[in-house]
Amino acid sequence: MHTSYRLILTIASSLLLFNTVTSYSSPKSLTIHEIVESKLLIAKKLARSPVIIRAVQRQNNTQLSLAVIKERDKQWVNSSPNSTFKIAMQNTAVGNVIKLYLKAKTDIFNEIFLTDNQGANVTAYPATTDYWQGDENKFIKSFNSGSGIPYVGDIQFDKSTQTYAAHISVPVINKGKTIGVLIFGIRLSHAKQVRTKLNSNSLSNLPPGHLVNTSQSTH
Repeated sequence: MHTSYRLILTIASSLLLFNTVTSYSSPKSLTIHEIVESKLLIAKKLARSPVIIRAVQRQNNTQLSLAVIKERDKQWVNSSPNSTFKIAMQNTAVGNVIKLYLKAKTDIFNEIFLTDNQGANVTAYPATTDYWQGDENKFIKSFNSGSGIPYVGDIQFDKSTQTYAAHISVPVINKGKTIGVLIFGIRLSHAKQVRTKLNSNSLSNLPPGHLVNTSQSTH
């Protein structure tokens, strides 16, 4: 099967899974954190894609020094979103996959980016605020000193996309070894819409005359 066709099938099947998760109806009130956490399934599926693993391994093999990474970070921060370096990174094979994912679900994702084993960007769409994620929890917690684990961050205002979102991170694993981290930004607006829909469905399924406490805590 042609590589690009396999990638399209991977994306399509992953997004179908994503829709299934977000349309799930639960009898209990879900928190924003729980809704964001449910998106880890889609992130894990993409992280297992060969194009993701190859891209991360290729960058790891260059063995960039931390000094070079930090110098690139300075240049990245001080350059425009359309700088040659940023656009070139987005137009690679893995960059095109990330763009397809994001553009298929812009109402859900505000950004997706991929790092190597030091937290340096392999690709990012749209361009992140900085190039090096190695000093941030979304990388540190998920890379976990090489023993990768999923991580769900708090809702924060994201400067690069000018929206409130929470980051979910999953390790990229090759032959049992954590080699990088894949990070998704989940829009707060989407999580709120899902919670409203799920809670509405739960109420509509209650038997007639059932007493409901309509007061809810803020999550």
